[in-house]
Amino acid sequence: MAGPWWAVSSAGGAVHKMPRMRGGIVSALQAGTASEIESAFVELTRERAGALIVLPDAFLLTQARQIVELGRKHRLVTMFWTREPVELGGLMSYGQNVVEQPTTIELAINLKTAKAIGLKISRDLLFRADKVIE
Repeated sequence: MAGPWWAVSSAGGAVHKMPRMRGGIVSALQAGTASEIESAFVELTRERAGALIVLPDAFLLTQARQIVELGRKHRLVTMFWTREPVELGGLMSYGQNVVEQPTTIELAINLKTAKAIGLKISRDLLFRADKVIE
């Protein structure tokens, strides 16, 4: 999911290539309002999506609680670029920790969310996580 300032055609173009090689389908969705986020989840459900990657965007960060709640409701894996949405109940994040040091990349995983959506996280991945929320 991209925020209102992303050019979905350029962001989506790069993202579409990798999953096709692996047999998956990727949809580039854009949302600039709370109702567009709702609509995006309706579309993801219709397409039987298994995951949502939220691209870095100030608007989407302000709507993190809504995205997290809709992800749980629709049993979608949600991945963010920063830890804050994971602390609200998002499944995981992988990105810079701008509080500690902008050059540090951090992996955060929310085990409560994984359990709620029926996802088992491997011990290897948990071992590599910088932050595990239980």
